[in-house]
Amino acid sequence: MTSEPVSILTTEEEQNLRDEAMTAAEQCRELYKEAEIVYPETEYSRIEGFSDQQRKEVVKRLGEQGLVSVSDDINMENYQKMQDFYSAYVSGRDAMVTVFSVYMDRNIGALTFIHRNGKIQSHYVSIGWREGGIPEIKGFGSNDLEEIRLTEKGYFIYTNTETIAHGNLREYYRVKPLSDECRELTKKYIYGLSFVNYNMLVTNWDASNVEEILMPCMFEDIYPIYTDEPFKTEGGLIPAEIYERVMTTCFPVSVEQVREHCGYRADVDSYEYEIIFARQFPPFGEVVDYKQGEDGTFRYLSNTIEQKELELPRVEK
Repeated sequence: MTSEPVSILTTEEEQNLRDEAMTAAEQCRELYKEAEIVYPETEYSRIEGFSDQQRKEVVKRLGEQGLVSVSDDINMENYQKMQDFYSAYVSGRDAMVTVFSVYMDRNIGALTFIHRNGKIQSHYVSIGWREGGIPEIKGFGSNDLEEIRLTEKGYFIYTNTETIAHGNLREYYRVKPLSDECRELTKKYIYGLSFVNYNMLVTNWDASNVEEILMPCMFEDIYPIYTDEPFKTEGGLIPAEIYERVMTTCFPVSVEQVREHCGYRADVDSYEYEIIFARQFPPFGEVVDYKQGEDGTFRYLSNTIEQKELELPRVEK
């Protein structure tokens, strides 16, 4: 059984954070006034019929108030304040910053990071909505933090001392902006890949050492990205023509390299299908650069990791 951490904020400061969160939400009322509330008056209330465009508008409206605001697949508004907070933290100065997150259920969370007298902590305020666009506080509290980091890639990663409700020990925000093009490429070409079944995303590689990442089980994930069709196999075999066309198109490899490392069977001119099982993986893979081609296909050219940013899982063989 765990107990509520002793807050490093004063009672007055906590009240001020609740007031600030409500004031920020009040400025977004018109964006929620037509929203349909499901399970109103409960802690599970959520909004239906609220588009992604409306979610972006809420993030923007919060940003126009000078607040740090963010949501999934949306660049963080006023992200420089996160950088300023981290600079103060690493230099040993007391500092605070609040991040307003517009969740996929369209409720708003205000998470304040505090560094005071050498201790780091977070304080959250959860804002829900009632019919007519009326905001209300659904909950608040404090959590001790073990560590915070701002990585070179632009991720603000924080580690809770204990796992909080509906959360993880390690959470993160993307702070630095990412172009719309890179976001779209990440969604299309990275989201379906695994960090734990093969080495593609957990090792440094390019054309000079691409053989090191070739593993039979990769094909099941690469095929639907290449064809936009679900992967199917009959009799546990994949015809060589299909397997090799996909792999040599998507990677800087030759047929000979694919045959050597991916289980080619000459007797049936096929590759054996190797089953993989879904497992959790860190959500930090993304496209940060690309080269525009002219032939209408795509190719993975290289991968670079920063080991210091996260604990990479061991690939199971």
